[in-house]
Amino acid sequence: MLFRLVVVVQLHSCLVVDWQRLEYYFFKKFIFKSLLLNKTNFSIIIVNKVNNGLAKQNFSPLFEKISWKVNFGFECYGVRIGIRADSLRFKPILEKMLPSVGRVRNFEDSQEIVSLIAERGKSVNGLYFNNEPALKFEENQDISLENLSDKFLIILAISSLPAKLYLHAGAVTWKNAGIILPGESFSGKTTLVKEFIKAGADYVTDDLTVLTDTGFVLPFPRQLAIRTDVGRELRTADYFGAKTIVEKVKLKMIVFTEFEKNAVWQPQTFSPGKTVMKLMDNFYYKPAIRKVPDQIIKTLAEIAGGIKVYEGKRGDARSVIDWAAKNF
Repeated sequence: MLFRLVVVVQLHSCLVVDWQRLEYYFFKKFIFKSLLLNKTNFSIIIVNKVNNGLAKQNFSPLFEKISWKVNFGFECYGVRIGIRADSLRFKPILEKMLPSVGRVRNFEDSQEIVSLIAERGKSVNGLYFNNEPALKFEENQDISLENLSDKFLIILAISSLPAKLYLHAGAVTWKNAGIILPGESFSGKTTLVKEFIKAGADYVTDDLTVLTDTGFVLPFPRQLAIRTDVGRELRTADYFGAKTIVEKVKLKMIVFTEFEKNAVWQPQTFSPGKTVMKLMDNFYYKPAIRKVPDQIIKTLAEIAGGIKVYEGKRGDARSVIDWAAKNF
């Protein structure tokens, strides 16, 4: 199998290496691995592409023949996406998948197109982004709100670059400035966000943070998904006596932390180069970095150079809150 090596950019001690297959597949997917060179400050991100199981085809003639029963537009922070489906029965679920921060608008004004096909047989039924397959439907149960919402957020994250960066991170505001808490699932983001807002912070989000290229955190409210012994409970911020922000706020601090039993919170400062690498590793959809890697790295480096960044393991979430109260 043929590969080629492309060094995309080196900035603030952050080196990105892109391994790209010479073959083309629709709606590319990748596996990202991050390595830190021994005894140096250089951070390396290696990108490997894997096939997503969807055959390489030309779907354009198919779309020209379809009579679309659902047809509307949606705008979120300047990105205009047209949404259509070949069956009216999916209109309610398509409307429910939309983030609360956007607004419905005319389909004709759209920059990108999302198409749901469910009446053409297993070989083509699926969700498409600009006429390329994003999610294949084997059975009707695949057309779930959870599946569609996740894919739509990925499409929104890709379409928003480079002006808006979608990160796996919780976020709160404290003293009119933003704190983001990046981390993958089960790292304790929601627990930390919950403790922050119980201590007086305002709520932004517990899992998906939208960061502008000028260093502002944008509102993207969703209910806190609190894990319990029997599953997850969804709670709004006002349940904990907190309010949810409705205006953008300037980012002041990033805290990289995850729960570790019996760990003592002893945060260490992070360099801009390491911060860039860590933020890229917490992109909501990491393959989106390939769209404009040089601009993303430059933006993140500029943001990281003007804020406080800390990292460390934590036990009790309250110890982080007490520390932040003294250092924010």
